[in-house]
Amino acid sequence: GILDPDRKDRASLHEVSLYSIWNSPAGWFAQVEANWFSQDLRDDPRSGDEFTQVNAFAGYHFKQRRGDISVGLLNIGDQDYKLSPLNPYPEIARDRTFVLRYRVSF
Repeated sequence: GILDPDRKDRASLHEVSLYSIWNSPAGWFAQVEANWFSQDLRDDPRSGDEFTQVNAFAGYHFKQRRGDISVGLLNIGDQDYKLSPLNPYPEIARDRTFVLRYRVSF
């Protein structure tokens, strides 16, 4: 059972990311990315999850790439997921999410 001291829960999280970026000479850019995740729980084959999330961004690079400003939409397909906490993973948007990003480099 769950409280069995000899139980060794194991899980594998696989991730594949593909992206495409367009940059204009004037500084404008656009990016689309697709991220596929698949989790395999060895002790419970009924658990885990497999899903794809698509994100898109558009923005402007400042002179000499000293920074940029962009807007984006994460999880365009509004995919939720049920990953086990056995694997550490970055925070992935559970709902369709609007983002505004401003980055500066020195």
